[in-house]
Amino acid sequence: MLQKLKLPFFRTGILLLGTGFMYQQVTPFFLSVGSILLGLSSLLPPYHFRANRYAWIILLIWVMNLLSGLWSENIHDWLQVIVRQLALILIPLAALNPPDKTGNSFFKKAHLYWISLAAVFAIISLFRYLLYKNNIDLALLESGAIPIWDGKSWPWHLTAISSSKFQESGINHIYFSLIQAVALFYCGFAWSKSKKAIWLVLGIIHLITIHWFLARTGIIGLYFGLLILMLWHWRRSKSNKYVWIGLGFCLIIPLVSYFSFEAVRNKVKNSMEDLQAIHGDRSINHRSLAMRVEAWKTAWHILKKHPMGVGLGDADQAMAQQYNEDESMLWLENRIPPHNQYLEIAIASGWPNALLLLSLLIGGILDYWRKPRLLKLAIYSCFLVALCFESILQTQLGICLFPFFLLFVNEMGEPKAPEQ
Repeated sequence: MLQKLKLPFFRTGILLLGTGFMYQQVTPFFLSVGSILLGLSSLLPPYHFRANRYAWIILLIWVMNLLSGLWSENIHDWLQVIVRQLALILIPLAALNPPDKTGNSFFKKAHLYWISLAAVFAIISLFRYLLYKNNIDLALLESGAIPIWDGKSWPWHLTAISSSKFQESGINHIYFSLIQAVALFYCGFAWSKSKKAIWLVLGIIHLITIHWFLARTGIIGLYFGLLILMLWHWRRSKSNKYVWIGLGFCLIIPLVSYFSFEAVRNKVKNSMEDLQAIHGDRSINHRSLAMRVEAWKTAWHILKKHPMGVGLGDADQAMAQQYNEDESMLWLENRIPPHNQYLEIAIASGWPNALLLLSLLIGGILDYWRKPRLLKLAIYSCFLVALCFESILQTQLGICLFPFFLLFVNEMGEPKAPEQ
């Protein structure tokens, strides 16, 4: 009986996670139940554990966060975060003991499902943008964002808070950009293998909208992953045609986006003003990147005093206190957490845990460079740089995205690497 439940639990869990990527703001049901079903599937027979060092490292990261409770004064907040991060146990366990009847065909269909769902959200979000173009373009000049559809309201409904700010009740634009970046890598590899038009169409949708929406974290992750792939082809392949294709992509697409979309031009202008604020030429308040840099400096001052962290439950309090000690120029409303996962985890549970996270991603890049498994190489590279600008493991969505993309996205198989 238990053996018959293993495969349905596993497959249902994968599909619920893919649904939850889009509908997390509507309800946490999909991500929570999906993670639980995956975890339960790993505990059911038959048992045939795979050697997956990356799954073990993700588990160890959670354990070190758990141990930080030994020196955390705010046990209530520590416990809340620990419970929220349970997917860092449940999803890796499923990767260590998956059902043996789950083949490439299931994963291909499952990935087609969540990539298609993300494309629907992208199209509707683009439609909403066009309806409210003037106001949203103004918001982009003031460090705003193009709101992503929440999945439940009518597409033409968008609640204006002021002339330049909107209530973003849908999926966070930064996480959506990461989903799109991984979707683009997948679509590229799937199309090169199958030549099916669906992958090309989905890839074009995500390619256009990721540049139009312009969440910088996802864009940077996408282009860094492409850079690593180009370097691999340059060093390891007999033919450099992929290098030239990638180089043309990296040069032409951003230029076309800049001259085609006012939203992109406004975001670039806002980014330049961010750089001016960082250099002290204007106020850092309400400047997305400048506020991040100030938060990084504040986090670094904490780490110099507490190399083993302040405890998972005390990180926010420590940041607030350090802002005061540093007499930060940021107003109280703008004093944000580090927005850097390496610094965030170091503050909470010490440098060893931050180095463990870093070793997970760098180790994956080196490993998949040698094997090679180029889709994995691109995904690990994307997350390596994305974690520099966003604390992915502080929200339920990021906690589920991270192990899922690192451990499961490649299971469909990928095209063979070019001849050495």
